[in-house]
Amino acid sequence: MSKLSNMSQISAEKVEASLKEMKLAIKTITEQIGKTSLSSESQAAATKEIAAMAEEVVNSTHKLSEMCKLSSFEDAIGKD
Repeated sequence: MSKLSNMSQISAEKVEASLKEMKLAIKTITEQIGKTSLSSESQAAATKEIAAMAEEVVNSTHKLSEMCKLSSFEDAIGKD
């Protein structure tokens, strides 16, 4: 019985060690997922900011284009 008891104890210790390793691996994976999520959120925010700035550039370009058309029209009228 002593040998069986000893083998059982060794097996229990191995299972405990394996469970601790699994717990650590799960914790590490959870942390990595959290970091990836934060990175994705940061990238999404940066993309939105870039899109907003691009829209401002487009709007400014449109206004400048209209101003150029108006200036050209005024120049044409002034020449007559």
